[in-house]
Amino acid sequence: DDAELQQLTKKLHAKTSGNVLFVLQAVEQLKRQNILIFSRITFQWEWKLLEEGEDLPISDNIVAVIESQIRELPPELQHVLAVAAYIRSNFCVHTLHQVLADDDPASIYSDLHAVIDFLEQGVRERLLVPDSPTQYSFAHDRVQQAAHGLIPFGETRDKFRVRIGHCLLRMHQTASTTHDDGMLFVAADHLNSVQTKDHVFSTSMNLEVGEKALQMAAFAPAASYLRKAASGTKRIRDPWGDHYDVCLRLYRARSSVELSLGNFALGYSLGDELILRAKSVSERLPTYLSMANALGREDKLL
Repeated sequence: DDAELQQLTKKLHAKTSGNVLFVLQAVEQLKRQNILIFSRITFQWEWKLLEEGEDLPISDNIVAVIESQIRELPPELQHVLAVAAYIRSNFCVHTLHQVLADDDPASIYSDLHAVIDFLEQGVRERLLVPDSPTQYSFAHDRVQQAAHGLIPFGETRDKFRVRIGHCLLRMHQTASTTHDDGMLFVAADHLNSVQTKDHVFSTSMNLEVGEKALQMAAFAPAASYLRKAASGTKRIRDPWGDHYDVCLRLYRARSSVELSLGNFALGYSLGDELILRAKSVSERLPTYLSMANALGREDKLL
């Protein structure tokens, strides 16, 4: 009946604003609640008519709906989706496999084909989309958000993120072939999400990531990572004495990025500190050049 179909369509549209993914999730929820049923007699879909003014029993929180759907899936698939969600919205099968296997090399996740089977199941559940034979994406950012929610807040999530961060960092540092530099930033963001007592590690990691961002001319992210690295040196008793090379690289990179961002006073101050502490002219030269270029830009702005 067209009138009945129009009633259902209007109510679905009101709940989902016409978003295709949300419509599919809403329809799946109606099927689970036996409101939408495929008749084996008429061989067509049937649904229970709603009273005038009655709303569809679908949550307005689509993330909660998707999370509820995911929690009904096998635990192994839930874990795969959760780990993938904390890697990136689009991820490489091999990266996901290594992160999964890193936690328990003897688990089912050590088998790459098993991981791919789980991902294909996620595709059939309309949660994932295959971009290529080795690349998958979440069907929507709300799906990734729902998969995030599978890991409880607090210490459990903190430990989970730190484990993934360390694994991605090791993979990046030991890769012998071309690798995805984006994973370095994902690793740093996970490791920076919790406080650490290993300030030397934190400083070195954020310096490495900041230098990589600087090479990519991503000055704002570079400044953020390098400031975190500088914060770590404040918790080290004698950073210049015990970690001279790290401090030299840090001050050089920070001076360069702050000058590039137009923070001239701070950039010159950092450069002056490096020039004062550097042991040779060759160590001072890159900063001399950076400051000279900045002076030229600053004159043009005046």
